[in-house]
Amino acid sequence: MEKGRKVFLSYHKANDSEVKKLIDELAKKGCVVKTRTTRSAGDQELEDSQFNQILSEDLQWAEIVFVLISEGSSSDESCLNEEIEEAHRYDKTIIGVFMSGATDQDVPETLNNVGRGLIPNDIERITMAIENKDVGWNDVAGKPRQKVKTIKKDEC
Repeated sequence: MEKGRKVFLSYHKANDSEVKKLIDELAKKGCVVKTRTTRSAGDQELEDSQFNQILSEDLQWAEIVFVLISEGSSSDESCLNEEIEEAHRYDKTIIGVFMSGATDQDVPETLNNVGRGLIPNDIERITMAIENKDVGWNDVAGKPRQKVKTIKKDEC
């Protein structure tokens, strides 16, 4: 794998220790990883406009965006959908990653519409995605499934 690949991890409720392990594994493979999960910088709370500017810069910087899907992600769906939409505007590769406890019901709607794959938290599959290999659409267990494209009611 090419060293220095720029990876952005988008998550809201994922297990911190599980995310830290993933970051460590990606770093060992030579990736540069950024995350944005809080609205603070040090001990200062960021205004929405500041947070959105930093997030936008991070998404522009990234070569690939992994959306870490955890149990209950759907309760933060609007935030995740906004991040996914912004990454899509920048033409980033967007891959969903099932974290512990996640189910298909936790997958954000926008990921189903514009994502390029959905995989379990497995460093080999994540590496494949970083190498621009097709990882396909998988269920939590890693078995192939159909991509679920949602249709908004106003599109009917």
